[in-house]
Amino acid sequence: MSSVPFDLPLLTPVSITSTTLHGVVAHLGPVKFSDKSDWVGIRLTTPSLNQGKNNGTVKGTFYFDAGGENNGCFVRSSQVERRTGMTRLEELKLKREIAQFKANIGKKPQHQDTGEKDEAANEPEVKSTLSNTPSPATPTASSSSSSSSSSSVKKSRLELLKEKRAALAAKQGQGVTTTRGRSKS
Repeated sequence: MSSVPFDLPLLTPVSITSTTLHGVVAHLGPVKFSDKSDWVGIRLTTPSLNQGKNNGTVKGTFYFDAGGENNGCFVRSSQVERRTGMTRLEELKLKREIAQFKANIGKKPQHQDTGEKDEAANEPEVKSTLSNTPSPATPTASSSSSSSSSSSVKKSRLELLKEKRAALAAKQGQGVTTTRGRSKS
């Protein structure tokens, strides 16, 4: 696999070779804290959360939203390689994290309510490379649910399925809820 990150598009799952940290590419290119231009900003993902060095902001300059304190880091391009060897479960979890990340692209992080946020917004030469990337719409569990999508409380997929099953049973005129094909007594 190539370790040149400029061949890796944004949101590509990567590993940092000098550590056991994993994440996705969130920023590529020059940064204000170094004269070198081969820096890669990485938003850490499970299981590497809270092991980073920043939140996507370095010395008051916003580069990307890392999704929380210590969930971001910057490394040189030579220390990054495409992540391989993931289990199917890891792939699914990562896909969900990336979908949440895409939903927040271009939004100011909530944890930056300081004067530094305004200063970073006024510096057009360095900004998150993700805000220039079109993000395709990603389907969510709430978009497929019927009346529960209007509530402000997010429900787990299991809760939504249970509600649908109960509504279907009530619609069919069954007074008894079934579990795995057997009636409850």
